[in-house]
Amino acid sequence: MQNKIRHEMTAPHTPQQNGVAERALAEITLRIKILLEQSGLEKKVFTIVKRPSGIRTIGSKWVFRTKTDISGQPIRFKARICAKGFKQRKGIDYFETSSPVVNIYTLRILLAIAAFLKYKVYQLDVVQAYLNSDLDVDIFMELPPGIEGDKNDVMHLKKSLYGLKQSGRNWNIDLTNWLTSNGLERCPHEECLFANKDRTVIVAIYVDNLIIATKNEELARKIHKDINKTYETTDLELATHVIGIEIRQEKDRIAATQEHKIRKMLEDFNMTDANPKDTPIDAKISPDLTNPFKDQKKGLKIFKRNNQL
Repeated sequence: MQNKIRHEMTAPHTPQQNGVAERALAEITLRIKILLEQSGLEKKVFTIVKRPSGIRTIGSKWVFRTKTDISGQPIRFKARICAKGFKQRKGIDYFETSSPVVNIYTLRILLAIAAFLKYKVYQLDVVQAYLNSDLDVDIFMELPPGIEGDKNDVMHLKKSLYGLKQSGRNWNIDLTNWLTSNGLERCPHEECLFANKDRTVIVAIYVDNLIIATKNEELARKIHKDINKTYETTDLELATHVIGIEIRQEKDRIAATQEHKIRKMLEDFNMTDANPKDTPIDAKISPDLTNPFKDQKKGLKIFKRNNQL
């Protein structure tokens, strides 16, 4: 019996393998600590405090994501501390959550107007956008792996951390206030479309992405310079890929296509070898009524993806 217990408690890997895992964990923890110190996020986004009595906390996790270009090639590796927002309670941890983004049809009309007026279309991203907006409620979060602290330490959040239900809305309000206070008027029919009084600059926003259409490059650069005083942004550049739309800007025209998105959709639904048809469905086909909900999820996915084209 003693031998059996000893055998079951033996490490599943060799001491050498366990040492590698421990060193890797220590290296990751050290890198996380250095990144937090260099970025100043600990002071800006949260403070580590002792767990208040009677306060319910929410969980946290690391999210690792690979950002790709239009062809699917990786261009950046991201690591974020995210809140487990599904544990938030409405009316206590958050109130409103709705957050608009520019409609894809509005974006297409904007590209058509830009082509007609011979405007150039520029784009820039706001870095860590959500972390620029304040929280209007007190939220305490458990420490994620890699953040040093004891059992009674928790994070008191100051900013709208990714994963919180209200973060998108808070950021949209913050950015909208900045745009309207800097000479841009909000379109009464499209919440995420803005323009100056003489309509020489038109700005559309999609979460943290700003699309700027103007004939005068200096006006676009002025917006970029001004917004950099409040938010950290990427470089201003001619738009080439916005919300799944590939954009080619030539001297007298703007070409927009979703070829890569359509190819990816066909691959995801195993339809790369499908042949085109004049009608969407065979007129002689008899529906299977024995299971009306067969492949319902797949059908909803196809419908949703079609709406993005």
